[in-house]
Amino acid sequence: MKRTITALAITAVAAAGAGDAAAKSVTLSGTTEAGNQISFKRNGSRISKIKALVPTTCVPAIPRSGLPTSGSEMFTPPGSFRIGRERKVAALQDAAMHYDKVTKNYRVTLKRGKKGRFTGKLHVNFSKQTLGYSSFRGTYLIAWICQGDDRIVVR
Repeated sequence: MKRTITALAITAVAAAGAGDAAAKSVTLSGTTEAGNQISFKRNGSRISKIKALVPTTCVPAIPRSGLPTSGSEMFTPPGSFRIGRERKVAALQDAAMHYDKVTKNYRVTLKRGKKGRFTGKLHVNFSKQTLGYSSFRGTYLIAWICQGDDRIVVR
């Protein structure tokens, strides 16, 4: 009886130690198709803490109310994402292309590629409002629709 309990205890300790070793996360980094850096943490079949810059274009919702703008937007979706599936998530965050917080809508698709690579698509969109001024209209609001897309290959 005592030997059985000891054997079970040793097996339980070994299994717990193996689980801790497998649960450690690995930080991966690479570049996007646009040439920007990307990094994220992989823990098993899930990734989290994605950090990247995505080329983004903003166009006015009403034609002729402003000129389109472009730049890079921070891509930092909250939560974790399962490899091999697409996930959508929204978050209220600061925008690099605006002076206030906006609701960013993220879409992340990651797949395990050949030779241990990860490939995927990054998508973000949001809207913002700014003030415009003209001599005959005075001050008015301009609504902008912004979207950014990029592809990644990480080894």
